[in-house]
Amino acid sequence: MPTFILQSNSIPKDKDTINVLQKHAREIISEEIGKSPQFVLTMISECTLMQFGESSKPCAYAEIKNVGKLDATLTD
Repeated sequence: MPTFILQSNSIPKDKDTINVLQKHAREIISEEIGKSPQFVLTMISECTLMQFGESSKPCAYAEIKNVGKLDATLTD
């Protein structure tokens, strides 16, 4: 199952904004991988304790995973 994981130290706690972010991520991954949006898992972690270098400024870590084979043109 395609999976989108986002962790950030500054994600808004507004559920509507998070829902829109998940919807867009699901649509993009579905279109790019060619699988139904119904099978895309989205995970967003709010207010993760993280720093980039020594800075506590807003930052994020995003990860996209897929079970199965992806065409080489999608992974270049």
